[in-house]
This record gives sequence, structure tokens and C-alpha cells, in this order.
Amino acid sequence: MISIEDAPFVSFARLQEDVKKFILNNGKDPALSVNPEKAVISLQMNRGTHYRSFIEVMDVLQGVYYEIYGERVGLSADEFRNLNLKLENEKAKYNEGRDGIPMNISIAEPYQIQ
Repeated sequence: MISIEDAPFVSFARLQEDVKKFILNNGKDPALSVNPEKAVISLQMNRGTHYRSFIEVMDVLQGVYYEIYGERVGLSADEFRNLNLKLENEKAKYNEGRDGIPMNISIAEPYQIQ
């Protein structure tokens, strides 16, 4: 079972929306992050969680960051991920996209199933 802030999981699309809203809140909603630089996404599973579920959620969380980074420089998430950092102009886009928004994903200790 997946839950977000003790609310039942609805869909990966909803998870993406909620995470993006949290990261880019900039203090508008006091229940969300103060700013993107301080936003931390904490992922905690129970010990019975299938590893595939963990990977799927991690992929979504990372994907949200790549979407944000890409949007900042006019690229899709996939285009951003595929930037060639050996090319100076692509490395500059990479740095510009990530500037001030670190990928803060914390993996918490799994909890016991009761």
C-alpha cells in the first residue's frame, strides 16, 4: 500500500502533480515547502513493500525533478536527462535547470508492518 502524507495513493499522475506542487510552492501554502531549495521529499515504505513499488515511486520522484529542470530551460524531462555534459552549451543548460533546486529525496528507514 502506498500513502502520501497519510492519504491513500490515487495514481502516479496525481503523485507527480502533488510532488511538483510541493517543490515549487515557494511558501504560498504553509503546509508545503518554503522554497525549492529547502524542499525535501521523504520516501518511507514498510518492510513488506515489494522492491518494484519502491523503484516505481523513486522513478516518479526523480522524474518530477527532471520535468522541473527541463521546463526551466525549455526542454522535456527526457531531453534534460539526455543532455551531453561533455558539451559546454548542454552542460550550461543542465546547470541552469538545476540551479537553486537540488534533488532532495530522502529515503527513510522502513517501518514494521503491524
